[in-house]
Amino acid sequence: MSQRDARAEIFLWSFVLWSDTIEMVRVAGHHAVYRSAWLYPVYLFSFISLLRIVLTPQSPLLSALGVLLQDVPFIFVRLGLLIDLGTVTPVLGLCKNVLVTLSYGYFNFLTKLRVFSSFELSSF
Repeated sequence: MSQRDARAEIFLWSFVLWSDTIEMVRVAGHHAVYRSAWLYPVYLFSFISLLRIVLTPQSPLLSALGVLLQDVPFIFVRLGLLIDLGTVTPVLGLCKNVLVTLSYGYFNFLTKLRVFSSFELSSF
């Protein structure tokens, strides 16, 4: 985009935040999931992932709650669905959740360690 448009940014962030929850609710309608006990964890964690909406957009907890309420639980639900029922949920969604969780941990915790710090000056 050559111009900054607030509506486009709002649409993009809404799509990024809601796509996982929408995908999990879609999976709940799948016949194999609907007829199994996996229906309850899918609905429960989809509801829990929506609790991050309670925070204001400027809250410093928003990114942490996005990872803790959506990506981490969806890793376990998707992994369980893939192991138990096969490919009822896309493997790409599992990869996205793992990548978001690992990158959040890396950039918020590991970069503060001296070994991973990019601000360290070389002694040479």
